[in-house]
Amino acid sequence: SAAGQNLHAERDCTARTYECLLPLEYLEEEGAAALGGAAASGAASGATARATARAAADAALMARLKPVLRALSSPKSATRGGFRGRRAGAQVSWRDAHPWHNFAAAPAVPTDAAVRRTVDRFWVCGAGGVVTLGPERRRFVRLRVSADGLLEGQVERMVGTAVCLLHG
Repeated sequence: SAAGQNLHAERDCTARTYECLLPLEYLEEEGAAALGGAAASGAASGATARATARAAADAALMARLKPVLRALSSPKSATRGGFRGRRAGAQVSWRDAHPWHNFAAAPAVPTDAAVRRTVDRFWVCGAGGVVTLGPERRRFVRLRVSADGLLEGQVERMVGTAVCLLHG
């Protein structure tokens, strides 16, 4: 088709999304992890109270995590940023001034054009942010990164940085 002949993926596709699962125990304090395990294996009596306490602990953890993830995103421009407003002046100058070379898998230099990226959004997906998967009922936080492009290993390094920042 004519539309297919005119498509230039590198130029025309300006947003990519990556999703990953982060084990919840990497984010929890030691006492909260024990509470989560007790709530998952608790007896019928008091199970509701434990589940309520676990939900409150999850909500508090997500409230602490969200500003950390926001700090690892590009600042928004006057046009509110995002992939639709990517060409706005504030983000373009930010991309030129702050490349992601420290998040590359291979050694990179800040002047390399390949490391200049705009991370539109780094966020927790879903209601409550915590999903339980597998027969062992392991709990995860589902994270998404939306950007104009991602370097090899960049998301993994961003998640590791977020975990370190959360724990101080």
